[in-house]
Amino acid sequence: MKNTSLFLLCGLILNLLCISACLVFAQAPGIPKIAFSSNRDGNREIHLMNPDGSRQINLTHHPSQDYMPAFSPTGTQILFVSSRDGEADLYLMDADGTNVRRVFDEAAHRSAPTWSPDGKWIAYQKGRWNNNRELHIASIDDRVEERITWVGHAVADPSWSPDGTEIAFVVNVPFINGIGPLTNTKIVFFNVQTRVEETFLPEKLPLMETPAWSPIGDAIAFSWGKLGLRQDSALFIADRHGQEVKRILAPIGDPALSEINPVWSPDGSELIYEHSVKKPPKEGRNVWDIQLYKTDRNGGDPIQLTRHAVNKDADWFDPAFALRVQPQPQLLTTIWAKLKQK
Repeated sequence: MKNTSLFLLCGLILNLLCISACLVFAQAPGIPKIAFSSNRDGNREIHLMNPDGSRQINLTHHPSQDYMPAFSPTGTQILFVSSRDGEADLYLMDADGTNVRRVFDEAAHRSAPTWSPDGKWIAYQKGRWNNNRELHIASIDDRVEERITWVGHAVADPSWSPDGTEIAFVVNVPFINGIGPLTNTKIVFFNVQTRVEETFLPEKLPLMETPAWSPIGDAIAFSWGKLGLRQDSALFIADRHGQEVKRILAPIGDPALSEINPVWSPDGSELIYEHSVKKPPKEGRNVWDIQLYKTDRNGGDPIQLTRHAVNKDADWFDPAFALRVQPQPQLLTTIWAKLKQK
């Protein structure tokens, strides 16, 4: 009887160790992968595919809406938005779609997440479709949450700089000196050390959105409706100070939201973006699909990666560029933690 109890105890310990190892040592993809959302199965789900568009698989398989995936810097986890508990909020899962869990115990409307470069913090938008949206930061370990600034009606689309010092995000402002119902969107840099905000290209109008830092921080890619009111948004690249602004893709055809939401390849040589494709009229109204395309940073011939339904929210991971070391003390997150203690 004594030996049987000892055997059972050893088995229990081994099972606990196995569970603990599975939780701690989640595996990153062994080859480059693109995470994205698609409604091809009737509702939005998180999918993975290769950078050439091949081997598209569904990760989430849930009747809720799952979207806006963001790989952790190590590639072992994916942060995403889900409505599976009623409120659209932030969730984590392992890169293979297992071990899904909430980020916050207290539910709130949170979306558009981005990781700090050392993987210890996240930035995201908090608030619904009204004038009360805000940019927030939270630690991924103990979920310490802090409001940063107001963004209004805009989708904040925060993007954390590779050196960890700044977050680029979108805020809405009056379009023409406050006259009329239209609003403009501008890109703002928030310095997490000084808490100072700086407007990117402050004299330029109109609509700027979806900023994305290049992997080494030498450029910002963004969508700009300078040719009109959103219907002909084009993709641009500029340096941090807006001294060298270059259009890399002009609008194709006559779509709404022409080319938006650029995402850099981990080596900085290519970009994925969303392009709206107009379908034939159906049931008396226009129907749009959104597809993912890829181009090089100089605006080479686009390559279509998806072809059915609405596909968006791309994020690109490559194990060759993954964070393999412990968080470095010079990154902003350490400085941010010290600021919070003052």
